Amino acid sequence: RLPPGRGVWSCRFVLALLTLLVAGTSSPVAQELSAAQKRLWATYQNGEFETVIENGTRLLERQDEGAPLRTHHIVGRALVATDQHGRAISHLKQALSPDASAPTRAWSLNFLGKAHYQHGNVAAADSALRASRDLRASENCTRSSARWMRVLGFDEMYRKWTRIETDPFLLFVSPNVAVSPDQLRARYQSAYRNIARFFGEELDRRVRIFVWASQQEGKRHDVDVGFANPEYAVIHAEVSQTSGHELAHVFEDRVLSPAHQTGLVSEG
Repeated sequence: RLPPGRGVWSCRFVLALLTLLVAGTSSPVAQELSAAQKRLWATYQNGEFETVIENGTRLLERQDEGAPLRTHHIVGRALVATDQHGRAISHLKQALSPDASAPTRAWSLNFLGKAHYQHGNVAAADSALRASRDLRASENCTRSSARWMRVLGFDEMYRKWTRIETDPFLLFVSPNVAVSPDQLRARYQSAYRNIARFFGEELDRRVRIFVWASQQEGKRHDVDVGFANPEYAVIHAEVSQTSGHELAHVFEDRVLSPAHQTGLVSEG
């Protein structure tokens, strides 16, 4: 017979030990899948995106229980990196299962937003990035999604800006800019026509041009002013900048698709 209370503590000890043993035990298949996903993620971080897509697709074809969610996420990110946005959307959507961790869902929405934007679905891009930001699953992801919303023009602050739509571009003008929006439209239309004539080709998508009063105004909103993002056909310009400078970068990248660039050629 055990002393008073001894039997209770013995049972608790046994239950705790069994819990640890069960929690620490996984099947060989589960261990193999976990190791495969870790290798896949390491390959992605090394920038070997084509290898990620190839190996990840093979891993998904096995259809093992528990494997797809994280693998879909990693493959989707690699597809975004290689401009295969249609395929990326399919994989990233599958990673949004309620069974996925909150960070996996949030980052999947982040990349899904960028994939939708590049695929031409602006409304879906806005929705995905907004959902990613509002999940607040991790500080890095929340900051990234919020910043992409500002870069692409989805942030709520742009409701106070003047918005002008033309065939070649969509112009957003800060309320702090002293030059009239109509003057800026004429200025950018002239620059666009001249550059298109030089390259002998129009751009394949409408450019989004954001005109800020100053670089300091942009810094207050964590936006780099005075730069173009040719991949997304987005320009954030200071009102005092030459209208054609950043447009020329977008044309250069999207029309010529240079494999290598130098400062003298690109900036000169």
